[in-house]
Amino acid sequence: MKENGHGKAGNGGDRDTHPIPISIVKSAGDAVGPAGAARSIYPSTALRPKKLPWRSDEHDLIVGSSPEIAKVRDLIALYGPEPEPVLICGETGTGKEAVAHQLHRQGSRKAFDFVVRNVGRVDRDLVGSDFFGHERGAFSGASERREGLFEKAHRGSLHLDEIGELPLELQANLLRVIEDGVVTPLGASTPFVVDVRIIAATNVDLAAAAADGAFRKDLYYRLAVLTIDLPPLRRRGDDSVEIADHLVRRFSENRNRSCSLSNGAKDAIRRCDWPGNVRELKNVLLRAVIHRGEGAIEEEHLAMSDLNARSQTPGVRPATDLLTRYLTALALEQENGVTLAASRRLGMNREKCAEIGKRLQAEGDDARRLRAELKRLLGF
Repeated sequence: MKENGHGKAGNGGDRDTHPIPISIVKSAGDAVGPAGAARSIYPSTALRPKKLPWRSDEHDLIVGSSPEIAKVRDLIALYGPEPEPVLICGETGTGKEAVAHQLHRQGSRKAFDFVVRNVGRVDRDLVGSDFFGHERGAFSGASERREGLFEKAHRGSLHLDEIGELPLELQANLLRVIEDGVVTPLGASTPFVVDVRIIAATNVDLAAAAADGAFRKDLYYRLAVLTIDLPPLRRRGDDSVEIADHLVRRFSENRNRSCSLSNGAKDAIRRCDWPGNVRELKNVLLRAVIHRGEGAIEEEHLAMSDLNARSQTPGVRPATDLLTRYLTALALEQENGVTLAASRRLGMNREKCAEIGKRLQAEGDDARRLRAELKRLLGF
C-alpha cells in the first residue's frame, strides 16, 4: 500500500483543545486496504443524534446579530450534526477557526478532540509525517513513534486552516484518508482506520484554484460538500460595535478593570472598513484597554487615524477576488446566465466561471451589489 506520509515530521504547532464536531470517515468494516489488511485500533463511534438546534450560551464564539452572521449561524446549526466535511471560506481574520470550533460543539463529536492545524505554517518537508504520523526508526532522527493529526483527532474533528497551501503531492493522500478512512504512518506496514471529520478553511478562492490546476479538483469537490462563506466585517453592519463591546468587556474583566466604549469610539469603529477584520479589531481594542486602564475608551484611544489610512489601501487579494466576482456576475447577467457564453466573454475557464456563478447564486450577490461594494472598497 502506498504510504500516506511523505517526508519528515515536524511539530508545526497543532493545538488540541476541548472537543468539537463531526466525522468523515467510514467505519472499520468499510475501510479499504491491501487484502483487507486495514485494521481499526479504536472503538467505533456512536450513532449520531438527531440534528440539534442552534445553542447560544456563554461558550458561543459567534458574536453579532446582522443578517449575514445569522445565516452563518443557521448553517452551523444545520451542518453541525452531519458527518460530511465542511469548507469555510473567508478573508483573513474573519473568524474561520471560531466557526469551525462552533461546528464541532454543535455536533455529536463534542466529547472528543478538536485538533487544529494551520497548513500554511508547517514546513513543506514535514507535512506528510505531521499529517499521517511515523513509526520509530522510519527515518534518521525518528527515535520514537509519533501520532499524526488524524490519529490525534480520532472520533473528533480536524480543522485544517489555509488548506489551499497543502502541497499538491499530499493532496491525493488527504483525499484517500477522507474517502477511505485509512491512514498509513511513515514506516508502517499496516494501515489503520480513523474516524475524523474534516473542517477545512481557506482565504483564497479554492474553486478558482481547482479550475486553474493549483488545487486538485477531486479534493476540492470532496471538501466542499458543505460550505460556509464567512462575510468580512465591513459587510456585517453594526456587528463591529457588538463585537467591540463584547471584547472590551472581556478584556476588562480579565484585568479586573472597568472600561467601556464611548459613543464617539463606537462611531469610529462603524466608519472603519477593518481590512484585517475581527482579528484587527481585537488587537486595536486590547491595546486600547491596556492603555486606558479605567473609564471610557474614546476615539483617540483607538489610534483610528492609522487604521483609516491603511483601510484606504485595500489588500490586493480582497480587491482582486471582489473584482473577479463582479465581472463574472456582470457577464452572466449579460449572457442570461449561460456559463459558456459568459466564460468566453471573460476569457475565463468555463469550470471556474461556473463555480463562481454557483457561489454568487448561493450568496445572493448580483452585479449591482458587487459594484457598490467594489466602489466602496476602492474609495471611488
